[in-house]
Amino acid sequence: MSIKNDALTELATVRDEARLQAHLLSMDARERWAALEVELDALERKLTQTGERATESAIASARALAQVVAEFFREHVPQSGSALSMPVATIMSRTVRTCLPTDSLNRAAQNMWEGNCGALPVVSHDGLIVGMITDRDICMASYTQGRELSALTVEGSMSRAIKAVSVDEPISRVLEVMGAGQVRRLPVIQAGRVVGMVALADVARVVGTERSGHAAAYQALARALAAISLAPEQSSALLQAQAAE
Repeated sequence: MSIKNDALTELATVRDEARLQAHLLSMDARERWAALEVELDALERKLTQTGERATESAIASARALAQVVAEFFREHVPQSGSALSMPVATIMSRTVRTCLPTDSLNRAAQNMWEGNCGALPVVSHDGLIVGMITDRDICMASYTQGRELSALTVEGSMSRAIKAVSVDEPISRVLEVMGAGQVRRLPVIQAGRVVGMVALADVARVVGTERSGHAAAYQALARALAAISLAPEQSSALLQAQAAE
């Protein structure tokens, strides 16, 4: 294999590994990765188009860039320990739709439809979280009250028992709160304000990239899923048994 092909292989390998871990980066780090990815693709195209007689400087640049990318991900993505110890901020979605207690259920349903989501944090006019409303809450309100959704308010159907996690808490805490509350989505808060949303699927994705301690991470994920799926009394018994272990 030629030196040029060695360099191309090295670029492709580091790029593919980086793309698998990109979702673990913070928003600031993602912006830097986007710029690095553009450089990787451009250099790969340049090497490919130069034929077998690629210049030594181009090959050196490729290897140097591959090293920069590898070091960047070592710095910004934990390479040891459980992924569940990472902060929630690394996996949460920062695009969050919310609603007000005074909004109609029709407006809340429209918000869910447009955002392709099944739950909305309910916030006060000053931005503080005061509850949660789900698509199931809306359906039950419509069925039990027999009125149009436009005539019903979010305040009358929302849950005031807020289940949330702080932005700097570990991902393991997400599984604990989801299991105890039997929910698959949680708002992420900072100083009482919603700054993100995290779903069970987000945790599953990060567990899927676990390189060490993966057995414990998968076990924690499975336990949370079991607690969420069981009947309330069964879920409570399961959580008590887990706490006693």
